[in-house]
Amino acid sequence: MTTRRVIHAVAGQGAAGAGWLPRLGLAVVALVCLALAGCASLPSFQPEPETHAMPVAAAARTQLARIARADEPETPGLSGFRLMAQGPTAFNARLALMRHAQNTIDAQYYVLNRDLTGLIFLRELRAAAARGVRVRLLVDGLYAPVSEDLYAALAVQPNFEVREFNPLPARAGPLPWRLMLSLHDLRHINRRMHNKLLVADNSLAITGGRNVADEYFMLSESSNFVDIDMLVSGQAVGELSATFDDYWNSAQVRPMAVLQPAPAPQDAARLLDAVFAPLPQSIAEPSVDVLGQPTVQAQLERGWLDQIWGDARVLADFPGKITLDDPEASFADSVTQRTVAQIQGARSEVFIVSPYFVPGPHGLALIQDAQRRGVQTVVMTNALNATDETLAYSGYSRYREPMLKSGVRLYELGANLITRDRRLGD
Repeated sequence: MTTRRVIHAVAGQGAAGAGWLPRLGLAVVALVCLALAGCASLPSFQPEPETHAMPVAAAARTQLARIARADEPETPGLSGFRLMAQGPTAFNARLALMRHAQNTIDAQYYVLNRDLTGLIFLRELRAAAARGVRVRLLVDGLYAPVSEDLYAALAVQPNFEVREFNPLPARAGPLPWRLMLSLHDLRHINRRMHNKLLVADNSLAITGGRNVADEYFMLSESSNFVDIDMLVSGQAVGELSATFDDYWNSAQVRPMAVLQPAPAPQDAARLLDAVFAPLPQSIAEPSVDVLGQPTVQAQLERGWLDQIWGDARVLADFPGKITLDDPEASFADSVTQRTVAQIQGARSEVFIVSPYFVPGPHGLALIQDAQRRGVQTVVMTNALNATDETLAYSGYSRYREPMLKSGVRLYELGANLITRDRRLGD
């Protein structure tokens, strides 16, 4: 009882002293975090020798390259594409590429969760390395620490290398704690690697909006993302590999051995065997997807991919932007500026698909100018009830009316299904 009375007296001293203790507590916590943040830093290391994608001439002799070229048109410099709208199809397509790879696999992801899809993905990379395929896995450092024991175990086996892009200085604890302890370097917190890419034998690639996590493949029991990927062949694959190499060899990456102690090979094998053994070989998918296409695995087995061929350009931010004191210094070579150039050079139509579309005054003026030139702009983005970033939607919504008035065809993807009759009647 004595302890209770003392606590109650301090907490309820009256108007003159109300609230000073919570404020003092928060101030102490903030000071402690700032002090610890000043001590948090990444270990120094000697940069690894640069490695690069498989040479084009060697890649052309692989099985995947022969399949990719089976229906290639005579016009040089084109790229082949297949859209993958369904999550299970897109995930199993990744497994199919890894299983057919003969020489190299490059994988680059912002999020690679420690869940069903993430573990199956890592298991297939391990299997590929075990049969002699060189595997390079590059993950963003924001969420990577939850799986660093697995990454360290994978990195000690032959043919397998793992690196992290822009890891936070604070390595241990939950993400909010690591963020607080890294506040002394906001550039490293905010500037992340959002690339999502898988390249097999520098011949076929999968890129698009999906990270490797259950919610990106319609497997989460709580909520899922509606997204899309592309299977890519031809000219664009080499460009995609070049962007991977830029990040892989950049000064912003750290080898896994620098971030996590390397286990003994036998201990690594036991850990991986225990984690991967219960996993299924793949996830269930329809034999034909919503676009009428057979599975990618079935098409690879028959030696023919159904693709749409066309001209393409690959745009990617460069990894060094996180170390620039003046972000505007890189603007001329940024994805934004190169996208602006593409819109300014368009002759008939610009189709923009983005979950977080905030044009800003300059983007609005760019779109309005395109409309005046007779270039139809079509924008597809998330509705309010389908976004996980309400702040981004708020920024977008203020430009919605001006875009519509200028003739932009604007579509919002909602969270609720509607019938085709209702869509046509609206």
